[in-house]
Formats: sequence, structure tokens, C-alpha cells
Amino acid sequence: MPELDWPVAVIESESHVMASTMGLIAALLVAIAGGVVLSLVMAFTLGQEFLGPLRLLTGAFNRISQGQYGEKISPPGFRELGGLHRALEKMVDEIQKREEALGEAAKTWQRTFDSVPDPIWLLDSEQRILRVNQAGSLLLGLEEKELVGKHCFQLVHNTGSPPVGCPHVMTMKSGEVQTSEQTALGKTLLVTTAPIRDSSGNLTGCVHLAKDITERKQMEEALRQSEERYRLVVENAQDAILVAQDGFIKFVNPRVLDLIGFSEEELTTRPFSEFISPEDRPMVMERYKRRLQGDKTLPRAYRFRVLRAANEIRWVEIRAVPILWEGRQATLNFLTDITEKLQSEEALRQSEERYRSLVENSPDGIFMAEVPSTQVTFVNNAMCEIMGYSPEEALRLQIWDVLPQEEIPRLRSLLEEALDGKPLPQGPISVKALRKNGSEISLEVRVAFVYYQGRQVLQAVVRDVTEQELLQKQLQHSQRMQALGTLAGGVAHEFNNLLASIQGFAELLRFTIQEGQEGSEYISEIISSCERAGNLTARMLSLARVEAGERYPVKVNQVIDSTQRLLSQTLPPNINVEVNLKDELPFVMADPTQLNQVLLNLALNARDAMPQGGTIRFASGLSVSDAELRSRYPYIPSGSFVEISVKDQGVGIPKEHLERVFEPFFTTKEAGKGTGLGLSVSYSIIKAHKGFILAQSPPPSEEKGSLFRVLLPPAEITQEPLSRRDQGVPPPLGSGERVLVADDEIRIREILKKALETHGYRVETVPDGEKAVTAYLRAMNSGEPFQAVILDLAMPVRDGKWAMARILESDPQANVIVATGYTEEQFLGQEADLKAMAVLRKPFDISILLKTLRDILGDPQEN
Repeated sequence: MPELDWPVAVIESESHVMASTMGLIAALLVAIAGGVVLSLVMAFTLGQEFLGPLRLLTGAFNRISQGQYGEKISPPGFRELGGLHRALEKMVDEIQKREEALGEAAKTWQRTFDSVPDPIWLLDSEQRILRVNQAGSLLLGLEEKELVGKHCFQLVHNTGSPPVGCPHVMTMKSGEVQTSEQTALGKTLLVTTAPIRDSSGNLTGCVHLAKDITERKQMEEALRQSEERYRLVVENAQDAILVAQDGFIKFVNPRVLDLIGFSEEELTTRPFSEFISPEDRPMVMERYKRRLQGDKTLPRAYRFRVLRAANEIRWVEIRAVPILWEGRQATLNFLTDITEKLQSEEALRQSEERYRSLVENSPDGIFMAEVPSTQVTFVNNAMCEIMGYSPEEALRLQIWDVLPQEEIPRLRSLLEEALDGKPLPQGPISVKALRKNGSEISLEVRVAFVYYQGRQVLQAVVRDVTEQELLQKQLQHSQRMQALGTLAGGVAHEFNNLLASIQGFAELLRFTIQEGQEGSEYISEIISSCERAGNLTARMLSLARVEAGERYPVKVNQVIDSTQRLLSQTLPPNINVEVNLKDELPFVMADPTQLNQVLLNLALNARDAMPQGGTIRFASGLSVSDAELRSRYPYIPSGSFVEISVKDQGVGIPKEHLERVFEPFFTTKEAGKGTGLGLSVSYSIIKAHKGFILAQSPPPSEEKGSLFRVLLPPAEITQEPLSRRDQGVPPPLGSGERVLVADDEIRIREILKKALETHGYRVETVPDGEKAVTAYLRAMNSGEPFQAVILDLAMPVRDGKWAMARILESDPQANVIVATGYTEEQFLGQEADLKAMAVLRKPFDISILLKTLRDILGDPQEN
């Protein structure tokens, strides 16, 4: 039956099946009756000889009519009766075979009826059960004989009448097959009723088939719920979900509409390629076709751009799988809008790139280390340069590997406290560290805990402040020296003024007393004492700021030779002096007397460091300021230097004292055996020569002793300069030139006036700078200007610098000579220094003043 999807055998009632057999039996009975009549006729005709066989045939017919087919019939005597006998036996055999076939068919029908797994009832028109198969008996829980004759609605529905919608009632009314679902006996049954008609076509009952669909209904309900859940998931999914088939979109969820910005009708009626950016369209279509062809090499997910309404571009990531949609190939596609994600990724990438660039190009060292092991996990290039390790070497280190032993307890305690919850220091931590070559450097370290590669690590920003500390010490030293120089300069100024007066009056006396006269030797002694006192003030000034003096090209080997000769006469016999000089060294611009003083100071310190005797070694050579030297002394510029070294075998200098050896008054000698000025003066002299003096203890490759290195810049000349003019030539005379002298010391004004007038000059004196300017301007306006001006710098009312500026402002060609008890650079700025024609430091020789004045004014005969 099409409604049931399984074959149904139509079963006829036994009475109906036996109807044809009964007809045959009836025909047979008629034949028998005819035979009886015939027998009677023949009996009357033939007589008594036929009665016996006929009686036998009659008995046989009676037994056949009773269904006794197996008994043999004795043949009659006559030939005609014998033929009748054979026909009758044949008929009996046929009837017996047909009855056996009918019995077997009935058994087969019953077996088939009972083998149907679904319950089947045969009902009459009043819904009484006529027959039931075994499945029906099991469903109702009764034997067939107990069910026959009972109403099905009583047994199934436990009601006194058919339920509403009973298919049996509907079939009996319509004469057609009816199907409906019925809930009964705790099950859901699909009931189908088919009409039963008699031979005349009259409706006599129904075949009642009940199929248990409880499990199917449960599955349908589960499927419905699953589909409902699927619908909810699809409709509320954050991803856009669509099905593509034949180049068109067959299904979309609401998220697709939001993503693309078109209506569902527009999306499903246009080729989906129209919604793909032209730049990505070939790639997407090619992958779509390959996926439908079963290509397994395609990436499961990839990115492309889609076109929204108004040509807006959005980036999506698609994950596609092949499926069957309505029985044909298609693809199920999940689209995720990644536009904001890509923007965030790009922003993150740029941020990481900036961070990486900052880290890699940072002048500060940056590293990360695991905690608590302190194993280094990251270093930047600057950190490697600071410590001298390659990145590979650095990543094999722990923090403790690069720290001096005295630093480890303090830093380990700080780390342990931080791991216990105490905040890390907010500011920089000062740390001493060891470079790969073993040298010690000073670091400023800022630390913080951060997460790196999913783990908490210690991040440190490291700054090498070794150079900064050295420069700071240099600055502090310079400031101390400057303060000392200011103090010494003030004292020297007053002292030099006194010496200038004494020396000046003595020279005036020398001009009036002939050599050999009584008292001339006293005048020479006075002048000599003034010169020695002047040298004493010069040494006082050299504590902080050495005067430039007269510098000219000098060969350092000659200075070393002269120093060696002097030492050979003064050193004790247990001190040896060795010299190792390199030939053809460049000249240096220097004051040889000052260089000789430096070398003597170094040699005497070496002598004091070797009370048991030893060797002092002088050496010269050409040195280059390379990266290694600048790493230790960053204030030294790159380039070449002429080097003088002094090395001893003494007790050496303690490490903690090395940084202080050039400080004024610092000494480790016993009281009365040293003032602490020797190295300080040496430092100032070399600095004034634009050079450097370095101390090392012990010297390289030595176990004890000290090494002092003096580095001087080479002069840019290659030939020996001409010798200086003989200082013994009589001072030149003037020819009536007018000279203005301004000095606050009356004795100096008198000395200069007397000396200059004696040597042919006309002199006017004033006590301060303001009167000097007034006198100079008055002389200019009168037509008799001054040819030279001699100015003291430190004067009341207005000082010499102010007066020089006003005079040069009025007369740029004015010849100004500065005479001062201060150093020549203490009061003169660069601009003023360039405009002054000469600077003379008090006390000065009158002959030097006369020579300087004559050099400035020129030869009077030439003029």
C-alpha cells in the first residue's frame, strides 16, 4: 500500500474460498442424484442384476459427500458401470488434491498474517474484532480467541464508543482508506483502515493496521528541537553564514545582511561575485570552483574584501566546506568581519614596530631576565655594546654573572624583597658591573616587573654613566681648582702690585747708578728678589689656572733629557733612571719650563714611592686615542697625541685613591713630607697645554708600581723654528709718542711715568678707568691723541675692561696694553683679549714693557 510503504496481502474468508468447492460438491450431488435416478430407471429396465453395483456406488457417493476421499470403491460388474467407477475415482483424487492445496494456502496466509510486525485487526462494520494477528494480540495483551467479537475501541481506548476521528468510522462512511495518528496504550500509533467488501461489492468491514511510531515521533521531536536550536544558532550567530550554489547565494542568516548591507532578495538574485572586491574576485572564484571539485589542498580559511552598499570595503575571513544542498553540490561558508581586527592588528604592529625600533635604537641598554633565576631572556644591541658581549653570549648569562662580588648581596636582597611584595624602587639604582673584558663600569638601572612571552620577568633599562661620573668628577675638580684659583688670584694681584712698585723703583735707581758704583749690587739683588717673588706668585696661581706663558714648538725628548740630567744630580744612588725615547716625534706647543716642572713632580713622587730604591723609566712615543682608551677616559677626543710616560716600581696607589691623586692638597705622605700640590699643579699645567695626564696603578702587565701618562696634542709644524731674540739687547727708545697710564697704585703710576719719560715718551697718568676714558677722548678732540694706553684691569670707579671697551669703541685703532697682577685670562673675555695689543703680568721687567711698546708702535724712523 503506498500509504504504508510496505506490501499488504489481501486475505479472503474461508467461506468465500470454499464457495467454489461447495459448488463442485453440489454439482457432484446433483450428478449422484441423477445417477440414482438413472440407476432406478436401469433397475426397472435391467432388473435385479444391477441393484448390487448400484448400492455400492450409492454408498461411495454418500461417503464422498461426507469428505471421506481416501476409501477405495469396489468396481461394479458391468462395463458401463466400470467407466462410471473410474470417472468417480478421478473426481475424488482431484477434489482431495484441491482441498489439500486450500489447506496449505490457509496455513500460509495465517503465517503471513502473524509475521507482520505491526498489529492488524479484521473488524466488521460494528468494529467487532473478527481476526487479529500475533502483533495485535501482544499489543492488547490477550489471546486471539479472547479478542474475537469484542469492540476495538473498548480494548484500545477503554471507551464505550469510537473516539473522535476514528479512521474505522471514516472508512465505513467513505469507503476509502483512512490514516490518522492515535495516542493509546501509552504509545503513538499510525492507524490505517482499508475497506473489506463481499463478492457483491458491499462494505462488510475494515482491515485495521496500527504502526507504532512512538520512537519516530520522539526522533521527529528531537529533530524539531535540534532544528530549532540550529535556527536560533544560525540566526543569532556572530558570523555571517551563507550557502553558495551555482554561483548564487541560496541561504543567508541575518548577520550576512548586516555585513553586506543588501537585502536578502538582492543577495539571492544576483551572482555572489558581484559582492566581492574586484581585486580579490578572481582568487575567491577560483578557490570556490576548486573546492566544489574536491581540492583538499585549499586553505580552510583565507581573507578577502567584500563590497557593501555604497561601495564600502570590509575585510572578511571565510571558512568554507563543501556540502549537499537540496541534493546538489554547494558550499557552506562562515564569514567573520575582521576589518576592526585588522585595524587593531595594524595598530598593534605599528606599535610593536615603534617599540622594537625604540628598543633596538635606544642608546640605553634594555634587557629582560626570568625571576627568580635572573636568566637573561632578551637584550638589545645597546646592552650588548655596554657589556661587551654578543647577543648569543648575553642570553646565556644570569644577572649575577656580570656583577662584582660586593654588589651581589645588596641586589639579591632587593630582588627577594620585591618578589615578597615590596615595591621596586621607582628611581634609578646605581650599580657597578663587569664588562666581558673585566673592566668595571658604573650603571644607572631602572627596573620593573612585566610580562614577556606569557611569563613575569624583570625588565631593566640600563644607562652607562661611567663617562658621566668621570666628567662629573672632572667638573668637580675644575670647580675646586677654579675656586682655589680665584682665591690665589686675589692674593697674587695685591702681591704683584707691591712687587711691581719695588721692582719699578729699583729699575729706576739702576738707570741713575752706573754699573760698579756703590749700591749697584744692592739694586740688582732687589730686582732679583722681586723676580723670585714673582715666580712664587706664579706658582700660587698654578694651583688652579696655569698661565699660558710663552709657548713655542718644543721637542719632548729634549725636555726629558734636561729632566734626566737634573735628576741625575739630585736623586739618591739607589734610584736609577732609564730613558726610552722614540725619534722623529712631532713638535708640541708648550712652555718647556712648565713641562720640565711636570716631569720633575712625577719623578719626585716616584722616588718617594720607592724608599728601598728602584728604577724610574721615562718613555716617549706617539699614541692614538682609540675606542679602548676612550671607553676608560671618555673625555679624551679621538686622534693622535705625543705621549710622555713615567713608570716606577714603587708601592703603587690604592684603587680608592686613584680618582683623587690630582686633587689639591690630597696626599698620602706623612705630615711634613708633602703638601699635595705637586700632582695638582702638574694636572693644571697639562690641562693648560690642552693635554691630559692619566694615572694607572699598577701598570699593565705589572704587579706593583705606578704609571703616569702625559698626552699632548702635536703641533702643526714640521721644521725647527728660529731661536728667540737675545734678551740682553738694550731696551729701545721712544720718539716723543704720547702714552696714557691708568693704574690705581700711585707708586706704579710714578714708576711707569718716570721709566717711559726717561726712554723718550710723553706720559699722562690717571687713577681709574673712568678718568682714563675722559683723558683719551679729550686728547683725541684736541688733536694730540695718545699713541698707546697702558691699563690696569682692577681699578676703582671703572675697571680696565670697561675703559678698554669705551676707548676701542671711540677709536678702534687704539693701541691698548693690559698690565695686571691677575692671570691674563681671569678678566679678559675672548673679544677683549683679541682687541688688546698685549698683556703684561705684574711684576714685569721695564725693558719688556719698553720692547713691547716699541713693537706695537713700530720703528720711529720708519714712521
